[in-house]
Amino acid sequence: GISGDYEYEHDGVPTYGSSAIVKGPAWTVLVQQDERSALVPVVSTWGTIATIVVLAAAAAVLTSLLLARDMSGPLSALADAAEAVEGGDYEVRVRAARLIEIDTLGHALNRMAEAVRDRETELLDSRNRLAAESEAKAAVIARLGAMSAELAAAEERERRHLAEELHDRVSQILAVARMRLGIARSFGEPDSEGLDGVDALLGEAIAESRAITGELASTALYELGLGPALAETCEKVTAQSGLTVECALPGDLECVPDDAKPILLRAAREMLANVVKHADTTSASLSVSLMDGCVLLTVADDGVGFDASEAADHEGFGLASLRERVVHIGGSLK
Repeated sequence: GISGDYEYEHDGVPTYGSSAIVKGPAWTVLVQQDERSALVPVVSTWGTIATIVVLAAAAAVLTSLLLARDMSGPLSALADAAEAVEGGDYEVRVRAARLIEIDTLGHALNRMAEAVRDRETELLDSRNRLAAESEAKAAVIARLGAMSAELAAAEERERRHLAEELHDRVSQILAVARMRLGIARSFGEPDSEGLDGVDALLGEAIAESRAITGELASTALYELGLGPALAETCEKVTAQSGLTVECALPGDLECVPDDAKPILLRAAREMLANVVKHADTTSASLSVSLMDGCVLLTVADDGVGFDASEAADHEGFGLASLRERVVHIGGSLK
């Protein structure tokens, strides 16, 4: 009257059994089987599972070895490239790898090396440019120092020259006039002839004073304008040196800025003086033209000429000073 599963020994053999009650008659059905026979399927299943586990483990180990081999090479190359970049070699590059992560790292390292290389190139160019600018500024400072010294010397020469001109051309005339005036007074009565001589001497002194004043600052420039002042300069050069100067001027030069007018007049005087001193010719030309908001003053001659490249290395104070003045107002001298 009992049903269920049993484990017991039957004739000394471990046995599994199962019983069930049959409804109706009072029967009980008992099915039994020894343990070894019963466990054959289980043992077979576990053996299969063990085999599968061993094969899976072997496959995992093999896959790990293959992955390690595939990773070790690119990682080693990546480490070598990083060490090279750290050492300053920005041309090193990492080859493409099969693993996406390592390949991404390689591309990032390559971009970093290129960026550092480009920045280093920019910094080197900047350093070279700053060095060149520093040398240029040092040269300009040295040139300005030399010009300052020359300017002081030129100023002293001009002071001495002006003193000599006043002494020789004005003071002596006034001294003679005074002497003649004293003689005229000594006669008791006015000596008309002596007074006429004194008047002539005083007129000469006035003329010389005006001439010296005109040499220092052009009266024509401030009273009549740039065009008449340039024309007067050409006439004076012709009268004083015999150099025939052909003057070609536009109708109206009053559009020229006021700060440029005295510099243009000085340029004309300086260049014509150079023609007289060095050109070995009897004719020259001075012309002024207006174009595109600029003033072009040209002095030319048909004399012996010169080597411009050599002249630039031995430029006198007159032209050097003139060049600086022209550059200061935004122009150039060639």
